[in-house]
Amino acid sequence: MEKIAEGRRIALVNHLGKSFPLTDSVYTVYDTQNISATKYEFFGEILLSLPRPADPQVIEGVMVLEAKERGANAVLLQDLSFSGSMWQVHTRGRLVRYK
Repeated sequence: MEKIAEGRRIALVNHLGKSFPLTDSVYTVYDTQNISATKYEFFGEILLSLPRPADPQVIEGVMVLEAKERGANAVLLQDLSFSGSMWQVHTRGRLVRYK
């Protein structure tokens, strides 16, 4: 948990879309087929940047914390990439809300 808290402190986070009341738990999925609800909507995206090396658990943990604050039930992680002179890690999380 310490590594995730540190990752969140240094992360650059951008949110596009709506927000809802805080949720208690958020599931991480990597494919829409793994979303447990049959009825859901995408209501926003989180764009996350961290300096390398970025531990995959930290990337996922920061995304989950950010998704909880925005009222998501799940976050679909996509588009992991590396760029910039600092070799930053970028990823996108689509926020999912169950209907």
